[in-house]
Amino acid sequence: MSLSTRLNLQHAAALVALCSLLPAAHAAPTWAQYDELAGSLDNNYTVQANGTSVVVSFTAQTITNVGSQTGHYGMYFGWSWIRPGRPQAGGYQAMDWSTVDQAFKVGNLTMQVQRDDGPTGSLRPADVLGDTWIGVPWTPDSAIYPAVATQAGWDLPLFDLGVLAPGQSTQYAVTFRFDGFATASDAQIFRDFGGFASYSQGVVDQQVPEPGSAMLALQALALAALLAPAGRSLRRRDA
Repeated sequence: MSLSTRLNLQHAAALVALCSLLPAAHAAPTWAQYDELAGSLDNNYTVQANGTSVVVSFTAQTITNVGSQTGHYGMYFGWSWIRPGRPQAGGYQAMDWSTVDQAFKVGNLTMQVQRDDGPTGSLRPADVLGDTWIGVPWTPDSAIYPAVATQAGWDLPLFDLGVLAPGQSTQYAVTFRFDGFATASDAQIFRDFGGFASYSQGVVDQQVPEPGSAMLALQALALAALLAPAGRSLRRRDA
């Protein structure tokens, strides 16, 4: 996808979604891994450098249930990378989750993930039934990104997508905020020449009744390259 000539954040990704709320009486979800959500960010975004921070916001993004089951879905962010400067200055660095900062972090640089059209929850991989990623190194491209292995106790950002039928899509808005650049000039260099990536894993609520119940009548999102579409869907891939 094309961007303005001033922005060259080559790999930014995430999958997030807007959801409608389940009834208040519904118990807290019991999430299990679900690999049939797909989507990638397009070029509906804005980017701003403000002092030593950079904010990238995406609107009108889409996530689709490509599976055959109706359910209550969500996704958690678990894999992130950053390239702080020009490509010739160095490649992508893995960002582990920092509980203290409530953000992905490498060195002094942090990246917060925030849903703009609904609440941002949290989910530990240890609490995801059947999670196959805990402690397993993964990278979308080993030539570009060092592998990241999620940890059981990471309290990761969760987006609740609501109920989606097979083939159904929903929209979302998400912001990535980067802090910790040494100077405003460094932040501007990242804004103009840097890059980042963030990937997500789908989950399904095991407490939602089978299709046909009143509950399912409710209606209810990386990496998208900022120069060319790219990104890990929420479909399971081998590390």
